[in-house]
Amino acid sequence: MAMELWRPMREMRRLSEEMDRLMEETFGPFELRTREMLPTPRTRVFPLNMYRKNNELIVEASLPGIRPEDVDVSVSGNRLTIRAERKEAKEVKEENYYYQEMVAGSFFREVALPTDVQTDKAEAAYENGILRLRFPVAPTAKESHIKIKTAGAK
Repeated sequence: MAMELWRPMREMRRLSEEMDRLMEETFGPFELRTREMLPTPRTRVFPLNMYRKNNELIVEASLPGIRPEDVDVSVSGNRLTIRAERKEAKEVKEENYYYQEMVAGSFFREVALPTDVQTDKAEAAYENGILRLRFPVAPTAKESHIKIKTAGAK
């Protein structure tokens, strides 16, 4: 059995990275937690998918149980913000609950868009609890290839 030197600073760094990952998964990126519009402990973050298909950027957000009129989508610069609110469906006294996992409240997500998009041509659809946003990619953001010249080539 080989002996290995214990490095407490390496362990502390690993623990710090794990805590950062946990905080980001729970409350969103650090810059969101430090801004005025940061999610509160009662605000929940919802999952989303973002991908590029042909010349469109597509964002899919999982918002089950939320009505489309209770969702607000905005783009400012390269930041996409989605806010939603689930309202209490019926009045039930708290002491009458056996389980209360479907909570009402605010949902919030802000992410950086990976490319420039044409927000004036964006489309939004909501079906089966999934909000699907389609943004045409801006012409200036299209991928271009650059030929590399070598020192000996003319």
